[in-house]
Amino acid sequence: MEKIPVYVVTGFLSSGKTAFLNHLLNLPDWRRVNLQVFQFETGEQDFSCVHTHCRTMSFSKRMLEQQFNEVAAQVTASLQSQTPDEIWVEWNGTAPLSQLRALLQQPELQAKCRLQKILFLASAKTIETLLGRTGTILPEQLAEADLAVLNDASSTEQYRRIRRLLRGVNPWLPVCRITSYDAFYREWFDREERPMDLTFAFAAAGVILYLAARPVFLKYQLPFDAVINAYLGILMQAVPFLLIGVLLSAAVQVFLPPAVVERWLSKSTGVSMLTALAAGFCFPVCDCASVPFFKGLLQKGVPLPAAVTFLLAAPIINPAAILSTYFAFGGNPQMVISRICCGILIALLVGLSFALRTPQEQVLKQNAAMLLTCGAYTNDAQGSRTLQKVRLLLEHASRDFFSVGKFLLIGAFLSAVFQSAGTGALTLLGSQSGLVGSILLMMLTAFCLSLCSSSDAVVARSFSNGLPGSAVLAFLVFGPMLDVKNLLMLSSVCSKRFLVRLSLTVAVLCFCLTFLLGTLKGGIL
Repeated sequence: MEKIPVYVVTGFLSSGKTAFLNHLLNLPDWRRVNLQVFQFETGEQDFSCVHTHCRTMSFSKRMLEQQFNEVAAQVTASLQSQTPDEIWVEWNGTAPLSQLRALLQQPELQAKCRLQKILFLASAKTIETLLGRTGTILPEQLAEADLAVLNDASSTEQYRRIRRLLRGVNPWLPVCRITSYDAFYREWFDREERPMDLTFAFAAAGVILYLAARPVFLKYQLPFDAVINAYLGILMQAVPFLLIGVLLSAAVQVFLPPAVVERWLSKSTGVSMLTALAAGFCFPVCDCASVPFFKGLLQKGVPLPAAVTFLLAAPIINPAAILSTYFAFGGNPQMVISRICCGILIALLVGLSFALRTPQEQVLKQNAAMLLTCGAYTNDAQGSRTLQKVRLLLEHASRDFFSVGKFLLIGAFLSAVFQSAGTGALTLLGSQSGLVGSILLMMLTAFCLSLCSSSDAVVARSFSNGLPGSAVLAFLVFGPMLDVKNLLMLSSVCSKRFLVRLSLTVAVLCFCLTFLLGTLKGGIL
């Protein structure tokens, strides 16, 4: 049986939600549609529908908070008595959307309903003031909205200014003004969504573009096939680890009790950083997986120094990276130990720098910080079922995977182009650049190649014949900590100031440490 689509209209007080529903649902297009409207607030205007197939039911915010099970029972009974074609929800703008999701995830409702769209309504007269004074409620709703509708915009300049403000919270949020409800309906509701068809359409377009462009590139002897092969190779390496990362991040968010975080990671800076190191050694995550896991740790309340330590150390000290380095260098323990020690030392120093000077601004972007709040239940009874938590885990993992994955695709393509240029010229250039030049060149190469930390040792071994050992070590240490694809993925969830500070600190420490190892007593490596 096809599930009933649920459309949610939310926004703060006086944003015009009831007026919006009165205009939209009274259009002739809904005269033959069985509608069920649930109102979770009472505004200045009453909802009234002229169509005979429309039923309404109202609940107060107090009832939702204090009699949640009773509200769920009444909603379920209403849907059982008569199954509607569509459900519209006027949501109280001061209530978190997690309460609505908890309601829809009740077993009886989850079997019948699916959340189709979340519409965020805002008044141009008040939204700029409210957004900075209402805590996390409005940013959460913006982060989860599929569309923002702006009322009362007096000019195009004001509309554009507020659109920039809203997209500062959710960069991919469509923002529109209603000039005609008929036109609004045609644009946003009068078409059937077919995501699978779109997926096949994009795939077909990619194949056609490949077949059309390939002869042109081959004619001019451009390494088109090499770029495609390198691109697919990077994705085949990175996607499984990204999937592991988002699953671990979601598991931490859903299953890890706050008491555990407080017990192990909130005692002191030193203990939390050492615990993060131990976790980095135990979890088989490469640099692709560490980014979503890093975000999940911060959202769970893990101190920033500990989360940064895990982010930087885990790709280097996990068992897969250690074994790959050992076998790539023919069982020589010197490079393995040097890589592990440098990775741990740099991770601890960077984490300590954030402990000594805590960032004044928020590290996670507002929209990134709100991505997982939809499942943060405030009532233990609502989130205690194991099956329900598994569903939340999959929901969070899929959201993170597609949110971060698009940046992985871009970074992988840039890396494939760089890889296809060849590494022989780099070895020759590095051998003629001295110790400082070769270290800087290998750090830049590691940043651009964006190799998986479990397989970069093989490439590093190919550089070792013509370059100093400390330059090869810089390649092995800097790449897993910071490269093109990681930087793009981090940019989707972290503030620019944090990224700049993290990048500069890691680069300076990596250069200084490997340079010291290369010059101390004539060069340890």
